[in-house]
Amino acid sequence: MSQSVIRVVDALAAANADALVVVGDRFDADLQYLARLGSFEARAAVVVTATEAVVCPPADPRPEQFTAPTTRFHETSKAAGIDRGVRPIDADDGAPVGERAAAAVTSLVGSNADVVVPRAVPHDAAVYLERAGHDVRSTAAVRDARTVKSPAEIDRLQATQSAAVTAMRAVFAILAACDVADASRALRWQGDPLSADRLRREANAALARAGVDPAGNTAVRSPSTAAGSAAAASADDDVLRAGEPIVVSLAPSGPAGYHGTLTRTVVVDGDGGWERRAHLAVESAIAAGIETVDPGDPVSLLREEVAAEIGAYGFDPTLTDRTTGTTHAGGYGVGLARRERPAPDSSASLRPGTVLAVEASVRDPDHGAIRLRDLVVVRDSAVERLLECPTALAPDRY
Repeated sequence: MSQSVIRVVDALAAANADALVVVGDRFDADLQYLARLGSFEARAAVVVTATEAVVCPPADPRPEQFTAPTTRFHETSKAAGIDRGVRPIDADDGAPVGERAAAAVTSLVGSNADVVVPRAVPHDAAVYLERAGHDVRSTAAVRDARTVKSPAEIDRLQATQSAAVTAMRAVFAILAACDVADASRALRWQGDPLSADRLRREANAALARAGVDPAGNTAVRSPSTAAGSAAAASADDDVLRAGEPIVVSLAPSGPAGYHGTLTRTVVVDGDGGWERRAHLAVESAIAAGIETVDPGDPVSLLREEVAAEIGAYGFDPTLTDRTTGTTHAGGYGVGLARRERPAPDSSASLRPGTVLAVEASVRDPDHGAIRLRDLVVVRDSAVERLLECPTALAPDRY
């Protein structure tokens, strides 16, 4: 937390600004980065100056319920030379948080302050700041600061990713235990047909047991269950089938709000062929991207290396026509948001502490899709997986 505040204070000095104001709800990653407020209703705000960091709690009719989060802010926002505190709710109970944030700026640095805000600041908050006589301009300071993770943040990401790996193994244990109906090749588990939706719910239950929130991001797909597919249209439910690639994607959120991301593809009772070749291409592409790039390389090089390896296996890395097939290669930031900076095409250098999702996929309309996604971290001298997880095509290899 202290590093979060210090980075923003440094950015304030570089921008020659008096204060930074962030206003948002519990889903605002910039706000959570600075305040670690957890779950709450309504909006909250954080005001950061060169010497102080202040939180304005939501105007909750029962403010005592917010005591624990604000106390946590008070305790964890300590940074060298930075005071911290909680701006109490005004006597006018229920005053908009933007109005209280504007008053906090005036109190901390005076009138006519030069205030920077994220580009997505709520409009009414900007209006309150301007009405209070402050000049307001946008900044990407917090978003940029979030690009490089502190050791504590990396630990939180690793904990969430560990839960994702545990859940993925539980999912594939179910698939490995399935029976296969001879005629339809439908998968049956515990005596009943196994649908994509049922497997998704089992994955979510496994994530919950591991202590993380599925966050509505879990997906299970196969050719038979794809929306609009002939098989799905003719079946009684979205039953999964042997011999078809089953893609399972997880992107849970941990207790501290940091995300994991993990995608694997398996085939139950497969016979090789296209699926094996596509899987080798995607598996090798992920490995090549991780092993080839180094700290200091542009972020875009990661995608280029992954795409090049897909092409080396005979799949067109530029294919984007869903009627004939697609390929995909990419790498993007992961943290308090499921997707954040850096972007896959960024020319910025890979800096130690950057955490990225690296993904590759090959899709064919006649066979389905093979997808893999891993979470990697840039260290001082190398890029490595944040946590190891098998990439096998057979579910019993997990």
